[in-house]
Amino acid sequence: MHAFRRFVPVLVTAILAGCGSSSMPSPPKAVVASVTDLGPLGAPTNVAVRDGGASAKLGDLILWLFGDTIFSPASEDSTNYRTNTATLSSPSTPRQTNEPTDATGAPFQAIPFTAVERAYNDSTGQPDERIALWPGGLLSVDGGVLAFAHKLFVHPGALNYEHVSVELADFAPGQTTATRSGTLFGPDEPSFDTPMHRDGYVYLYGLIAINGSRGVGVARAPEGQVRSHSAYETWNGSAWVANLQAAAGVLDGVPGELAVSWNDHLQQYAAVHSLGLSNQVVLRLADKPEGPWGEPITLFTGQTPAQGVDYAGRQHPELEQEDGRIIFVSYYHPLPGFLRGEVRLVRVEFQR
Repeated sequence: MHAFRRFVPVLVTAILAGCGSSSMPSPPKAVVASVTDLGPLGAPTNVAVRDGGASAKLGDLILWLFGDTIFSPASEDSTNYRTNTATLSSPSTPRQTNEPTDATGAPFQAIPFTAVERAYNDSTGQPDERIALWPGGLLSVDGGVLAFAHKLFVHPGALNYEHVSVELADFAPGQTTATRSGTLFGPDEPSFDTPMHRDGYVYLYGLIAINGSRGVGVARAPEGQVRSHSAYETWNGSAWVANLQAAAGVLDGVPGELAVSWNDHLQQYAAVHSLGLSNQVVLRLADKPEGPWGEPITLFTGQTPAQGVDYAGRQHPELEQEDGRIIFVSYYHPLPGFLRGEVRLVRVEFQR
């Protein structure tokens, strides 16, 4: 079973465009002063593994959204995995999570399948031949949280995935099960699925195909039109254009998970991600959402895994303190044993 789609090496070189104005004051240098590994996020006791870990404010709580989740014993509906799950926590104690489970202790699916998707999966009966809904990112909007999910076919073989679409789903306050809200991008368009809100726009970052390889591109729409496909334009390397297939690569070395936000302390946009096939989690800085992005700055190196590498590094801006001088970053850490792992949370403090 291919439980983790985020482990996808990116080999494309970044396409850089434009520079910030020389009249702007120089931002403070991002120098890491301290790193504290806070430990794993909570999970139901029978969950062996789940990766991802997008988050957003949902009312007074934090909503966490994960990818493939494997558990034992089987759930009441006789399965040992979900394509995604969600949990809630308090901003003051983000690792202490709470989510409903069935009578066996199994978590419920967070973004549900449609009847057609469920029928397809039932017809194959195979975890290596199925439709998956893997979370990209979350956006607090209209009093709830809008989720962007990458829909794809999982086929037998290593990393054998077929892109289908980017789907929308809405979480209401206090809920860990969403309502599907339609398709945003189709099969011939990039999988823009990781949001960032700034200056009246919602920017979506996601994987794009470039000369047979994969990079990260960016699209944007006015914040009031985030659900409207026709409102989006993409950065083509020199301008924002309506043709989404013209997307240029703006970030490289990103194996899948990514979080972008504005950091008031650094006075720049901050992109946090795992670095290629390594245990490092890095920071990239830019003056504009489309870049150009600076060289990776190492935030920390994750704990040495039992096998493979740590991955899925991403920042959680809703937890930051002191205007971004203190940030919180999660990453996926494999544990000993087959398909076992955890999402760990790390506190990173920059110099004043």
